[in-house]
Amino acid sequence: MLASVETVVNDLDGEDDPLDDDGSLKEQLEKLPTLCRFLYEGAGKMILDHFDTIKVRYQQLVNGGSTSPNDIKICEGKLSWLVYIIGSIIGGHSWNQSSFEDGSELIDGQLSRRVFQLSQLTDLRILHTNGQGKCDMKLELAYLYYLDNFRRVYMFCWDSTQTTRSVMGGAEGPSTKAKIYQRMFECMEMGNNTQVTNLIINKVSERSERASCEIALHGYILY
Repeated sequence: MLASVETVVNDLDGEDDPLDDDGSLKEQLEKLPTLCRFLYEGAGKMILDHFDTIKVRYQQLVNGGSTSPNDIKICEGKLSWLVYIIGSIIGGHSWNQSSFEDGSELIDGQLSRRVFQLSQLTDLRILHTNGQGKCDMKLELAYLYYLDNFRRVYMFCWDSTQTTRSVMGGAEGPSTKAKIYQRMFECMEMGNNTQVTNLIINKVSERSERASCEIALHGYILY
């Protein structure tokens, strides 16, 4: 996936961008959770290593470290893939599966922290350039994909867990699932459940508007 980016950006073989093929993209992303779950710790570390390396390079470029626009496009293309991958893996959770008891939520927290930090970086770039330094539309769409999967697995399940505890009395303290979700939020270092919810609402609103405008310019409709 990452290797395809330079070929596409540099138009070496006139190759179409796989990120533009919704059917193929969906098919690839659907397979990732099953593959990664067998060795999630190792897979998570590999993704984190790639993400951190590319993000550092991207930050250097947007701060004036390159005169070639293709350099930034390549970084944004690779980061788009990684954000999609993280969203796919987290979205592939079943919130009642046993893997939530083996520390997977800590890996989810580390991966999610990277996505939120990158999102903040791209937002700051827009702010500091008076709107001229927008990231590639594909990265904006990757953010939306990630946020939707994260919300569905962690925010919805957190609310469901709390509601169930409230209905049943919950006097004995948080459930095992609630403790797992809490550990994930602590690992993210982005605040508690309510604070992360507010971040997601703001980011989905901003990114949906930006992505809709970009897609409209290309003659498409975002549903």
